[in-house]
Amino acid sequence: MNPEALRTPAFRMIGPVYYVGNLDVSCHLVDAGDGLVLIDTSFATTAHLVLDSIRSLGFDPEDVRQILITHGHEDHAGGGRRIIGETGASISVQVRDVETVETGSELTCGYYIYGVEEFETFTVDRPLKGGEVLEFGDAVIKVHHTPGHTPGCLSYEIPIQHGGEKLTAFLFGGPGQWTFEPENRVQGYDGDMEDYRRTLDFLGSMEVDVPLGAHPGQNRTMEKHALAISRPEGPNPFVDPGHWGSFIGLLEERFNDRKPDSRGSSRAI
Repeated sequence: MNPEALRTPAFRMIGPVYYVGNLDVSCHLVDAGDGLVLIDTSFATTAHLVLDSIRSLGFDPEDVRQILITHGHEDHAGGGRRIIGETGASISVQVRDVETVETGSELTCGYYIYGVEEFETFTVDRPLKGGEVLEFGDAVIKVHHTPGHTPGCLSYEIPIQHGGEKLTAFLFGGPGQWTFEPENRVQGYDGDMEDYRRTLDFLGSMEVDVPLGAHPGQNRTMEKHALAISRPEGPNPFVDPGHWGSFIGLLEERFNDRKPDSRGSSRAI
């Protein structure tokens, strides 16, 4: 994997939410007024791209106070140690994924997908359970435990103000469908199918105005950004409530059919 091939400009999505990820994996930055919150760190080898993106927006990485991880896989948590080292930020992971980021494993590395041989472990400062309402300066982030992709997968709900309206931005931390019967499983854990079923039921009940993606293809991040550039005076394309229902519906169909793509994942939706 060539990290530079994944580089893409950072940009503001809506309100206090910015995109600082790469072409393959999403990272989101929330401006809390007196500090920054970073959601996910991408790979260890692309952590420098995240830091470059933060700087390109005019922010100082040392102002990142908190890092929230969606789940303990290399492509989302792998850059944790390096970004902690550059920012001094506190980092949080759900309690059921703490062991995997603190000790590492072949599955944490995702060797069979990305070829990463060793996960750069880090110590979790504040384990999360789900249900917490985190307040950082002007930002409020509600934590939801949405297991299935991993036992400790988290999703984040961010209320925002836009055009005089109160909107809900929401990041489902683990849409990739690793949940298959053991004989067809690429990875998983006992109870993953039941967990993922309950997660989809919960997400289907949510009303989401601004769907965020754990990977940019999941909410058409890059296409929406291009549209925002092409029509700067038009409506914000990231306000897309219709996408949420169709996205969760497609995940439901894939779960019911048990038909993974070539890597056992639905992450590219």
